[in-house]
Amino acid sequence: MTNINFEEKNIFSVLMAGNDEFLQRVRLRVNEPLRQRITCYCRLNPLSRNDTKEYIKCQLETAGAHQDIITEQAVTFVHDLTSGIPRLVNSLLFAALEAAAEDDSQVIDLKHMNLAEKIVILPQQETYQ
Repeated sequence: MTNINFEEKNIFSVLMAGNDEFLQRVRLRVNEPLRQRITCYCRLNPLSRNDTKEYIKCQLETAGAHQDIITEQAVTFVHDLTSGIPRLVNSLLFAALEAAAEDDSQVIDLKHMNLAEKIVILPQQETYQ
């Protein structure tokens, strides 16, 4: 939210972010007055295979990794499983990091990704059935 003083008037702006379900709710007839006031829509598309690799590298560097700690096969697995959706990439990597830590491993490999899949992806799929 922002509140900007403009020629003695206060202009109040709200930035809303959400997933597809949020957008569907905004489009409901009951929310028509709100929808009419939205001036800009932006959509974050899924990451490409290469962008997913770079995203993972950046996230790990930001967390303090100073070397590659994830195998190429694991990166490919992440992209294929998540279709490049950043929120799912984050969840899967976090679970894989936990699995690697429990295994006392310095590298995240397919074994850790398979464990992470069971924790993150499979429970979500069961929810929608």
